[in-house]
Amino acid sequence: MMNSAPDDITILQRMTLEAPLTLDDLQQHFQDFSWNRLFAAIDRMSREGTIALRRLDRRTYLITLRSSVSLTATGTPPRYPSSACL
Repeated sequence: MMNSAPDDITILQRMTLEAPLTLDDLQQHFQDFSWNRLFAAIDRMSREGTIALRRLDRRTYLITLRSSVSLTATGTPPRYPSSACL
């Protein structure tokens, strides 16, 4: 299995600077990521409760950081129990 933490950290660092962003904004910024790689990281962080997704229209999703999310001193996002994403 591929180590996903570096992708999460990279995306969260960008989100810290410019959030909220749309999924298309992230795709434009991370052109070296495949669509599957970017979507997998967004899906994983959404399920963990690190970010929130909101559908704006048929094709546009807004991605925001959860208010309690901050990067730790090592630059890594804190991990939340799966019950946090109800």
